[in-house]
Amino acid sequence: MTSPAPWSALVVDEGDPARACGVLLRIGGEVGIAPDGARVLTDSGRITSMSPRIDVRAALPGPSARRADPFGRYEGCRVEVRGVWQDDVLAVGRSGGVRMVPARAVTVDVFENSRFPPPVRRPVPQPEPPGAAEVKRELRRAGLLIGLWRRGVGDPPRYLALATDPAAVADRLARVYGDAVLVVRGRWTRQTLDQIQTTLLADRRLLRSIGRQLGADGQLRETVTLTHLPARLADRLHRFPADAIDLRVLVEPDAGAGS
Repeated sequence: MTSPAPWSALVVDEGDPARACGVLLRIGGEVGIAPDGARVLTDSGRITSMSPRIDVRAALPGPSARRADPFGRYEGCRVEVRGVWQDDVLAVGRSGGVRMVPARAVTVDVFENSRFPPPVRRPVPQPEPPGAAEVKRELRRAGLLIGLWRRGVGDPPRYLALATDPAAVADRLARVYGDAVLVVRGRWTRQTLDQIQTTLLADRRLLRSIGRQLGADGQLRETVTLTHLPARLADRLHRFPADAIDLRVLVEPDAGAGS
């Protein structure tokens, strides 16, 4: 029997109890949570936007909803907000709440005057051996090579290759790179990663970031951050190897609701 994917327990649908952590900030009359790593833009000291952002609101019954402001005392603090996920908003009612939580090493970045920081200077790529580009292209077309990366900045350069057929790939790459390449068997194909990405891109409204990252185990994974994971998307992702997806959500189920 196949074990459930590690992110199966992260499903949040409309009306579900949910929770989120981050710095609580107010933009005009609206309240939002800036999760760790968010970018907050300001103009003359006033917040103009933040990305990503989790919208929260008070959801108290009757006239008290207009008077209640459970968020004011927590502005600028790192908090956990518990409520119900409704219309893409975390609604805080009598059964939910806000509490301060310890700050972590990762926090939000605040930029004044609505200006993004200057682009990061990336290292100039070092030239590869003659014929390398053509060999990699042929191996990818044949479905044998998943990817090839330079390891570190030492000299002479060393490389790591992920392959579906390590023996065949090692033989072809050795003719160009010599013994500078370590070839590792990939646990899934580039086609599988492409299919995962296509499935995730079909729900763009949920996406906060998406890309591919080489793990410490030398395997390439689709790395994605979602606002929340609805059951419909979780069901579509179940047909892929669970370990091929590194999935993070900003809004999680509230397992302690009602306790």
